[in-house]
Amino acid sequence: MESKLLFFDVDGTLIDWQRNMPKSALNALLKAKENGHKIYLNTGRARANIRIPEFKKVGFDGIVAACGSHIESDGKVIYENLVNDDVLKLTIDTLIKYKMPAVLEGPEKHYISDWGFVEDEFVDYLFEVLGNDALYLDSYEKGMRINKFSADILGMTDYESIKKILSPYFEFIIHGITPDIKLTDGDYPEKILATVEAVLKGDSKGHGIKKVCEYTGIDIKDSFAFGDGMNDVEMLSVAGHSIAMGNGKQEIKDMCEYVTTVISEDGIKNALLHYGLI
Repeated sequence: MESKLLFFDVDGTLIDWQRNMPKSALNALLKAKENGHKIYLNTGRARANIRIPEFKKVGFDGIVAACGSHIESDGKVIYENLVNDDVLKLTIDTLIKYKMPAVLEGPEKHYISDWGFVEDEFVDYLFEVLGNDALYLDSYEKGMRINKFSADILGMTDYESIKKILSPYFEFIIHGITPDIKLTDGDYPEKILATVEAVLKGDSKGHGIKKVCEYTGIDIKDSFAFGDGMNDVEMLSVAGHSIAMGNGKQEIKDMCEYVTTVISEDGIKNALLHYGLI
């Protein structure tokens, strides 16, 4: 069978919001590799935060991390785009001034605002999983290696000012509230209104697919992308075949070639069977 490139989002695609990977998905990925296909993660998570035990069992051929800002293939970093020092200092100062708690995400470490994340299970998870590689953020420090940032828009956040100042450098992707965030019942200024990812201009999951195709020499028409959320739009748009998870956002389902079942009902396995990849 001719080798195909398979790209998988992580959260909501390979793992659920309790961070569990269905056994059927693991077995399906192993079978796809056995059939000669190359499998890549393609995630908004930065490289430092890809520490899911089941993934080691899979043996991915590469990783597109941080929405395309960090790309690895065959154990080598083939592309890295970091926020330069001047933009990073401006970013941190702006986030603090206009009251947006954020996670600055890098290939080795994450820097996390020491305020504003009330009952945010994902932030708790970062400190648990990253250990000493999760640090509190209070100001800019020279030498920080950052690919992107994620943040909460609170009632007190002046998001429009932040976007105006930082939009020359970043694309902003609004996600809404994910299931791993509990809305606070306190005063409105601290209530989470939405979550947002900020990705360096020019980078995207779709850009990551193009880079991997160039590196491997496999035609993009032989690529398959699997996703569920708004940061998957570019990836699903450029891939030869686009697959939406049954639990994905309706906008994602509407744009895809095929909609599989939900993650907990063998979504990955059923999609790979549909295309004859396993």
